[in-house]
Amino acid sequence: MRNDNKAEKQHYVPQFLLNNFCTTETQSKKNKQIHVFDKHTDRRFITNIKDIVSERDFNEIEFEGKTLSLEPHLTKLETECAPIIKKIIDNENLNCLTDEDKEWIAVFVSSQFHRVRRTRETIEELIDGIKQHMSNMGIDEKTINETCDYDTNFIKGLSLGSLLDQRYPSLILSKVWVLLKTPDEFPFYISDNPISMHNDNNYPPYGNLGFGMPTIQIYLPLSRNFTLAFWCPAVVNEFYKNRENLLETKELLSRKKQLQTEGNNIMLSSLIEMNNTELVKLTTFLSLIEQGSPIIQKPENTKFLNSHQVRWSYRFVMCSHNNFSLVEEMINKNPQYRESIKIRFN
Repeated sequence: MRNDNKAEKQHYVPQFLLNNFCTTETQSKKNKQIHVFDKHTDRRFITNIKDIVSERDFNEIEFEGKTLSLEPHLTKLETECAPIIKKIIDNENLNCLTDEDKEWIAVFVSSQFHRVRRTRETIEELIDGIKQHMSNMGIDEKTINETCDYDTNFIKGLSLGSLLDQRYPSLILSKVWVLLKTPDEFPFYISDNPISMHNDNNYPPYGNLGFGMPTIQIYLPLSRNFTLAFWCPAVVNEFYKNRENLLETKELLSRKKQLQTEGNNIMLSSLIEMNNTELVKLTTFLSLIEQGSPIIQKPENTKFLNSHQVRWSYRFVMCSHNNFSLVEEMINKNPQYRESIKIRFN
């Protein structure tokens, strides 16, 4: 039921998360501000965090003459998760999390993925795609409209109902959790659709993006400096296999060097040194994951992660700094990035 004390504006990206991306000048102030790039208009502006990624009655539907709201439940979720995310940032470590902490974060990630504006657009696209498919089959327009009739309230109901799907938190808990850190001069973006996904492999004909897809990588920006990654175990297992290969190569090269004359050892020594360098890098990388410690991102890695915030965003990309050259570069080269990633219909 409606909560008479509810705020008129209901955020679909929580304010506590946006606060972590506020400008340096407003970091210690009550009314925090954030830099914004509007992909639909190419406009840059700075705004109060309470005035962005929010809509009136966004989490409410009308049902049998009554107003039903998920806002109190989402507020409860945010209240539980805000200190957990703060704990990650303050400790710069994931091993500080309890099992209960992880369960809350898993529910939060699932909720954040479904509660955004883009989800509702996707549902509309799905229904319109079904209508087009029915039309191509020769079904008359009256039957199509009667079968696929929908309004804004119907779309909101489907979107809010997806928040109750229990499969997604379980899938998040099954991933390897990895903390990524970027220096202040190369801050992370956040968008109006902050849960992004990436997959280095293709799995036709079903596509490669989804919480349950093999080798999937899921990302949630936590602050200007930290992003929380959820990697399919197969991704991390590949790193362990590569380390085993490097160890085997190291042993093989060492044996060869012992059998070679001194003059021929120069090339082998160079190969051994190169192999050892890669082995140290990979071992350090895996140790950081095991320890829950942050993996420091190079500028190109941060750019890669920020590019996914641009691709997945519905309209707004946000940052603590007024630097959106990456957004402008991407949409100039490929105008389709003005829109979020869409479902395609064949």
